[in-house]
Amino acid sequence: YNGVGLGTPRGSGTSGYVQKNLSMVKPKMSKLQFQKEFKEIKENPLPIPKKPNQELIAHEQKRKVEVELYRLRKSLLNDKEKNYSKEEIDLLVMEAKPKIMREMELKLAQEAIDKKDSHLAAQEKERQMSKMKEAFRISDDYKPGSAFDLEAQQAKFEEKMNEKKNAKKEKKRAEKQKAKELRKKEREEKRKIKAEKKEKK
Repeated sequence: YNGVGLGTPRGSGTSGYVQKNLSMVKPKMSKLQFQKEFKEIKENPLPIPKKPNQELIAHEQKRKVEVELYRLRKSLLNDKEKNYSKEEIDLLVMEAKPKIMREMELKLAQEAIDKKDSHLAAQEKERQMSKMKEAFRISDDYKPGSAFDLEAQQAKFEEKMNEKKNAKKEKKRAEKQKAKELRKKEREEKRKIKAEKKEKK
């Protein structure tokens, strides 16, 4: 089939069915290919994600709350059975406002998950990324794509090594100082003991 397999299964001792060789090991990427791909990644870094506009999110939330309050007010005005006065309607609307606000917050959270609103989706993504950052202990000064910058990684490694060396030197210096102080203390104690013995004589 399509230039692959046997022309006829007769005499081959097989059914002639062609299938993928799952035991085949794919050849590794060559150094040149890797360098080429690495260069492409370096030249075209990933764009930094846009931050959500909090003002737009707050405005959308307020607008939806006001729409719901208007609908409630309208339904109370049209309720001819109870025949509410204007003051009673205002009071009922004011009482219902906190509940509607809570409902709107839940709706907006669901919209963020469903990605209906781009700013809400961006806010939800930012929250997820911050959780991931905490989980993987990624530092705040991390720049996206810096893992592919070998020069920067080498400089960072050297900086860490220098810090370790300096810490070791500082530790040795502190230990030497401590040992020096202990020897000094011992000598002073010996002098005191000698002085006391001379006085007794």
